[in-house]
Amino acid sequence: MKISYSDDTQKGPGHGTLTFSETLFPDGPYSMAVLRASDHAYLAAGPGGGTVWVGETRFMPVRTETTPEGAITVPIGPEVVDALDPLEKYLVTLKPEQGDELKARLQVEDGITYSPDSRLDNTGMRASDDARPMMVAPPPAAPEPAPEPAPATPAAAEAPAAEKAGETPLSLSPEPSAPAPAPRRKLSPVLIVALVAALLAGGLATWKFFDSKAQEEEAALSGKSGAAPASETELPPTQKSAEEQVRAFFSGPDVTAKAALALAAQLPKATPAEQDALYRLYYFAAESDAPAAFMPYATCLDPAEPRWGSIEKDAAAAYAAYAKAAASDPKVAKAALEAQTRLRGWLEREAAAGNAQARAWLQELP
Repeated sequence: MKISYSDDTQKGPGHGTLTFSETLFPDGPYSMAVLRASDHAYLAAGPGGGTVWVGETRFMPVRTETTPEGAITVPIGPEVVDALDPLEKYLVTLKPEQGDELKARLQVEDGITYSPDSRLDNTGMRASDDARPMMVAPPPAAPEPAPEPAPATPAAAEAPAAEKAGETPLSLSPEPSAPAPAPRRKLSPVLIVALVAALLAGGLATWKFFDSKAQEEEAALSGKSGAAPASETELPPTQKSAEEQVRAFFSGPDVTAKAALALAAQLPKATPAEQDALYRLYYFAAESDAPAAFMPYATCLDPAEPRWGSIEKDAAAAYAAYAKAAASDPKVAKAALEAQTRLRGWLEREAAAGNAQARAWLQELP
């Protein structure tokens, strides 16, 4: 089966059509799942009416139409269109009410016309990542107007006006005819000693401040920096988790396939979270056509191999990656061809045992 995307020019930006062709389609109704290749996350309905990418398989009911040529079209709105990325690859599964699932790979090559108010996630981030939506900062509060000077009329005359406005009038005490002189207090000896000590402490802190500034200026003139090195304030790479190191890599200056594989060789891979972090490196390097990435990338997706983190298995993608490894790296060619043979045999056994997914994968293999 093949799949293609096209903008719906009649409905306008944010609307498109998925066209499925070159296979026999069972009777509907259908539901559809969209798997993103970069992190194997599925498109799902979000809590606010939009869509999000999640780690579990999600099927969404769709409306289908049959063309005179025997193809099936699925109209999609902004919730799906705005979540697609032309730089990504997707595995789209069409699931009939009865019969086997139909799978096809999608990459939008002709571009996507997003809706004008697109705010959905078409990036490579998973819903479980630490990224947060950008918040628009509120405008600065307007300065409060300066209070008007109190009128010269007595306060007693203002009380009726306040009562007319429905406010509770303030109870003002009568002003004395002449202000009484404030009583003088005598400082106790203990208080005097405390004040002197505070003044001395303040002077000592001020001296330390100016003395440290003088030391910094002197160090700057002599070509030395008084600031502590970054390694004293930041955790060394070995103390960061695999996820933190991978995030730092993709936001750093040397985002290359060679650097990704070098980092992958240093990271632990015992937990599912660590395996997910490693998969991001393998996927990036494999998409960059780095020969050394094809074998580990294929192993992550190979259903004949143990589960790798939260990554969904994909036999067709694994088989293709093994083929690339055999063609590009003579050192692993034998192992890659053996892995292909082992994968095909596993699929044939599973299909014979009634595994519909294995039977669908077999149809995708060359």
